[in-house]
Amino acid sequence: MFQQSSRTQRRTSHSGLKPITGFACWLCLGLMLMSCVGCKFFARLRPDPFGPHSSCQFDPSMTPQSLIAQINANAALLQGWKSSSVTISMAGSPIELKGANIAVESPRNFRLLASKPLFSGPAADLGSNDREFWFWFDDERQPDVIMCRHEDVHEAGRVMPIPFEPDWLMEVLGVRQIDRGEEFTMEQQDGKYVQLYSHRITPEGRPVTKRMTVHCSGVVVEHALLDEEGGLIAQAKLSGHVQDQASGAILPTRIELNWPKTGMHLTLKIDKPHINPASNPAQFQIPANVRVRQIGRSRGVEQAGNRFD
Repeated sequence: MFQQSSRTQRRTSHSGLKPITGFACWLCLGLMLMSCVGCKFFARLRPDPFGPHSSCQFDPSMTPQSLIAQINANAALLQGWKSSSVTISMAGSPIELKGANIAVESPRNFRLLASKPLFSGPAADLGSNDREFWFWFDDERQPDVIMCRHEDVHEAGRVMPIPFEPDWLMEVLGVRQIDRGEEFTMEQQDGKYVQLYSHRITPEGRPVTKRMTVHCSGVVVEHALLDEEGGLIAQAKLSGHVQDQASGAILPTRIELNWPKTGMHLTLKIDKPHINPASNPAQFQIPANVRVRQIGRSRGVEQAGNRFD
């Protein structure tokens, strides 16, 4: 056996190759795997300045007022944003609506247009401007566009599938500053998160508690509305924050909207957002040549462009 082993060693030496050790084999395998998935793997290890693994900590002397000022400073940089690459998914449904359009502009301009899969027609149109807000879903039972003036928002709850507060939604979307006249209390969660609480009256006249969870970087990672018993009315979880290099504004690229009492849970994945685009007031108008049913002080069916007050 010793002589055969010696011959093997001579042949190996003659060819100029060396036997691969177990360690070298594992090293090669590891390099091959990293070449396939390394980019995604190391992306998870990169520092996230707006996430739970960031290095920041809250200043112990931070007050609710100074934190609100920091949040509003970011909102002041973010006059508006838009994206034509938004993916909308709903909990419990395997279908995703890809390529949806969202445009947002302070203080109340909003528009969301979504199409059915495979471009088989429009699926939803939701919008808002300084005067009114509207919504339409592809539903044979309700073919009309439902429109409501902001002062009549309390009427919207009768026909809308979800509790809807346009001003709260604009806060969630980052373009509406928090009212500094509100009184806030602050609760520390850990070194990286605090929760701010304030109280308000809904348009329906019901008292609610507003909760904001704020990361130590100063970005809001959750907005929520709670009822008198502390139950969740509406919640928005914000993540995937990115910072615009031109303006310095910070924007979430994933928004999870949850209305537990209705069972509605939507997720918006925002790709390639355009920060502070040129204003286009025409996109924040009810579409022309559609049947509009107005709710509120003036009710009826009308054609867009021929409204009555």
